[in-house]
This record gives sequence, structure tokens and C-alpha cells, in this order.
Amino acid sequence: MACALSAGAAEAAIYRYKDHNNVEHITNDFTQVPEEYREQFYDRSEPVKPRAVINAEKELEAARAKVEAADAAEAVYGYEGPQTALQRIYAFADRYNARLAVQIIGVLVLQTAVFVIAGYLGGYIVSPPPPRRSRVFDVIVNEPAPRTAKRKAEAQRSFSTGIYDEVIPKEHLLKRLAEAVDFEFVNTACEGLYLSGNVRPEHRPLALFKITFLVFLYGLSGEEVLQELKLQLAYKWFVGLDITQKTPDLRGVIKFRSLLGVEKFQGLYNEIVDKARSNGLMDERLRMLDTPRMEERRTL
Repeated sequence: MACALSAGAAEAAIYRYKDHNNVEHITNDFTQVPEEYREQFYDRSEPVKPRAVINAEKELEAARAKVEAADAAEAVYGYEGPQTALQRIYAFADRYNARLAVQIIGVLVLQTAVFVIAGYLGGYIVSPPPPRRSRVFDVIVNEPAPRTAKRKAEAQRSFSTGIYDEVIPKEHLLKRLAEAVDFEFVNTACEGLYLSGNVRPEHRPLALFKITFLVFLYGLSGEEVLQELKLQLAYKWFVGLDITQKTPDLRGVIKFRSLLGVEKFQGLYNEIVDKARSNGLMDERLRMLDTPRMEERRTL
């Protein structure tokens, strides 16, 4: 059931209708009436347009507005509205049938830009990991390049220490001897050897003393000990030389022994043996140096 006043009195009209639940509603605002109930109030003297026609008219009106906007833009810009930079490039290329060439050039420029940016960033370019090295090389690999001679020498010593620790077993006689005896007292005893105008040797007096010490410890000649220094890492470590350090020559060792003297060398040698025994190092090769043994090894 629905009733309404005529269209001429639309402003004062009262709209009354019942919904599907037979509940009556009254309103004086036609817009408040749901769409499904509005047909009850239409003036049947005028034909009602179908909803599809109404929608088509709206779309036609929107299309007409777009055409008018395009005409206005063409009058202002000379083409169909404002364009992006890429659209302008393509429009220019289309004039000369060169769109494909423009696309190829664009791809090349983009690739170049990517490589330049990656080169500046640096860390984003993936590279294969460096080959794995033995841990004895870690000291050199992980250390920055030495900038001074002192840092270079320290790096070389660290490298040599790593090699020696890996290769020379702890039970080696020279290893146990170095742990049992502090040889620095030999340096103190040899301080005055090069003060009276004698030319100071390239190597420390302690290194030259230990070379002579090895002669009597192992019963070798001086030449044999110097040859073993080039082959035996244990000998080189005991003398105090780095892996790549030059071995002393025979003439320098002979010069040192003549400056030291037989009696002084014998006293230092026997003091080392006595300290080693006192600290629990017992070995048949560690014997006191007597005169017969000195005479036996008199010449290097």
C-alpha cells in the first residue's frame, strides 16, 4: 500500500509504504524511500525508464565529458593531453619508425647504470670466496699489509712462529732445552766481545753461540751444523732465525768463537747443562764439556 500527493506538491508530499515484513513507513523525503519501493510513487502518466537505459545515459554523458576534455587539451598542448617523458620519446620515435632502436638504446643505458651503481657500492657484487688456507698462514692472511720495516719484521716473526709451532714437536730435545733454560744470560756474557773495535756481526751473539753449542751437543762439524740450519727447522728455530732469514756464514761463526775463547765457551756450555739438569731435563746428549771433547771439536 502506498500513497503520495501530486508532483506539483512534491515538497509537501508524504510518502507511506509497507516493507516486506508488512511494517508501515512514513516519510516526507523521497530519497529516504528504498529503491524497490519508489516505483509505487511514480506518475504512471509518464513512462518509467529502465535502469539499463539510465546507466547507458550516464556512461554516454561521461564519455562526452572526456571527449570535451581531450579537445580542450589538444587546443592547449597541441596533442592529446600532457605526456610522460617516455611517452614523448616514443612519440618522437614513431615519427621516424625507430621505436625498436629507442627500446634497445634504453635497455643498454639501463644496464650501464646498474653496473655503475654496483661498482660504487662494491659490496653488492658477489665474488667467490678466497681459497681456504692452513691456519699457520692466518697470521699473514688476516694481518694488514705492513707499512713500515718494523711491522714487516713483526709479521715475519709471527709467520715463522706459526710454522715452527706446527712442525716442531714439543718432545724435541731443543724444544725441551729452550723451556728448561733461559739463554738470555749468554747475551749478557757476550756484551763486551764487540766493543774493542771489532766489527759487529750481522746476527746476534746468542745465535752464533747456539750454532757452536749445536756442534758439541750433536757431535757435528761447523759446516754440518750450518748445512742442517738450511734443512732442519728445529735447528733454525733454536738458533733464533726466521723461516726466510739468511743463515750465518762459517767465517762469522769462527770469528765469534775466537773472540769468545775456549774457556769462556766451556763455562757457558756447562752452565747450560747444569741448569737443564736442575730443571729436570735429563738426556744422554747433555753432558758436561771437558777438555778432551773440546780438543776433539777444536776446529769447526
